Amino acid sequence: MLEETNARVTGFKVFRPGVEAALKTLAVAALLALLVLPLAWGYQQRTRRASGARIACTYRLKEALSDGRLLTPADVRRRCVHAP
Repeated sequence: MLEETNARVTGFKVFRPGVEAALKTLAVAALLALLVLPLAWGYQQRTRRASGARIACTYRLKEALSDGRLLTPADVRRRCVHAP
């Protein structure tokens, strides 16, 4: 029936070698995507947050200047703590 060999078997050997190599490649690509995509999303969110903070600071300063409430340069620094 089946011949016994002393060959070392690695992996599952269910698929042909070409198919198995393609599946391993896809698995590695999927693992890399699981690592890279959250990092890219976090960077994008950080950029959006910084942009939103600058816009909000500008709006608050514009409002303060129009109302005449802005008194000293310390008020400007205090109001824009989120701006880089």
